[in-house]
Amino acid sequence: MKNDIATVKQLISLDIDLNKKSQLGRSPIHWAIINNNTEIVALLIKAKCDIEVSDKFEMKPILMAAMVGNLEMVKMLIEAGCNCRVVNKKQQTVLHCAVKHDQNEILAYLLDNVTDIDINAVNEVIFIFKSEKQTNSNIYFVEYLVMANLSDDVLYQ
Repeated sequence: MKNDIATVKQLISLDIDLNKKSQLGRSPIHWAIINNNTEIVALLIKAKCDIEVSDKFEMKPILMAAMVGNLEMVKMLIEAGCNCRVVNKKQQTVLHCAVKHDQNEILAYLLDNVTDIDINAVNEVIFIFKSEKQTNSNIYFVEYLVMANLSDDVLYQ
C-alpha cells in the first residue's frame, strides 16, 4: 500500500479490514502517518478506520501525527473525534510527542484549539525540559504559549 492512493481506494471499495495490524501492531492509518501521506489518512478516516488504534508501543495515530509534524493530519484526527488525552507506553502525551520532535506548529495548534488537553501534561512537559536542562528552544515556546493561553489558576493547579 506504500503511498499508492489508487490501491488504497480499491482496497477500501472491497471492504477490507482497515484496522488489520502488522507485526509491529500498526494499522494502515499508522503507516500512512509514518509515510506522511495526508491524502491516504483522509481516505482511511472517511472510510471509518479506527482512529484510536494502538500499535505495540501504544502509539495512537494522533501521537504519531504530532511526532511527524503534519498539522493537517492532526487537525483531521481531532475533527474525526480522536482522544487528545492518550498516552503511549512511555506515558508520553500528544504534547510530549510534539515537543520532543520540535513540532512548534503542532504545539501552538493544540494549545490554542484543543479543549481536552491535560493541563498536568503541559506542566509536566515544562518540568521535564527544565529538569533535564534541555537546550531545546521548544520549552520556551511551550511556556510562552501556556502563559498566553491559560490563566494562572489553571496553569499551576
